[in-house]
Amino acid sequence: MSSLQPQLRQRQDRRVRLRASHVLGAVSGLRDKLIGHQTHFENRLRAHGVHIVSAGLIDESRPAFEAGEMFRREGIDFLICYVSTYAISSGVLPVVQRAGVPLLIVSLQPNKAMDYANGTTVMQLEHDNATSLPEMCNALRRANIEPVGMVVGTLHDDERAWSRIFDWCKIARAYAAVRSARIGMIGHTYEGMLDMNFDPTMFDAKFGMHAEHLEMDDLAVRVAQVTDEQIERKLEEIHALFDFPEPGADPIAGPAKPEDVRWAAQVACAIDKLFKDFGLTALTYYYRGLDGNLNERIGATFIVGSSLLTGQGFPVAGGA
Repeated sequence: MSSLQPQLRQRQDRRVRLRASHVLGAVSGLRDKLIGHQTHFENRLRAHGVHIVSAGLIDESRPAFEAGEMFRREGIDFLICYVSTYAISSGVLPVVQRAGVPLLIVSLQPNKAMDYANGTTVMQLEHDNATSLPEMCNALRRANIEPVGMVVGTLHDDERAWSRIFDWCKIARAYAAVRSARIGMIGHTYEGMLDMNFDPTMFDAKFGMHAEHLEMDDLAVRVAQVTDEQIERKLEEIHALFDFPEPGADPIAGPAKPEDVRWAAQVACAIDKLFKDFGLTALTYYYRGLDGNLNERIGATFIVGSSLLTGQGFPVAGGA
């Protein structure tokens, strides 16, 4: 029994010391190759218009903690874990936990296949991207963290994988916009379309946004405050952007009367002011009104101001 003890201790020692940081440091040239692949990955995202906050190559737990804290300070919206070789889960989990944002895992081999005839240890480790995915996903699941997606492919000549990555970048942009949104709500949901009924609190909870509940009176007081000068400027904008059909082009609606266009311009000015005063990034409304009263007239004239704001990147939706 005593003759076996040194062997058992020796095996235990080797297993304890085998960390990714030691592997990268011991294999000459590997780190430079991995950093080169990561740089290529990041530069291609930048060329696609993505703003990158990079933590560089993380190969052990301590820099993982630091990277997670850095991402949190930077206020990132989306986290992409680029797996460049066998990535230990203790170097991934702290980052994801501290960043606190949706996670996409990307594992791209540098080539579709190794040059086996001339294979080396560096080449094998360079193509080890996918081998750590089970360990990584197991650790994330045990921490109750579910990645939003995973892309596996090759770094070069794999447009299918890159197309998926770019699609996720589009999703990240949309998520970032909604995450910081302040969406105003006027009136109530349209009872005729049940699919449009929603729970504002769930939007707040899932995205971190804010639903601002407004009254039609909030808009009415601003309609009354619009000046003639503001109306004239808005009329110039309307005539520059909209086509006015000739009389008879629409037998049902008829041509727009000058006084109706002016009223639409006045309401549009008030909607602009509403956005500014409440810091809105979007607005949704549905309001019936009664017997042609002021609020009904305002609600019926939303479309012009809504179209102008939507064209400027501030969505306004009716019938909510």
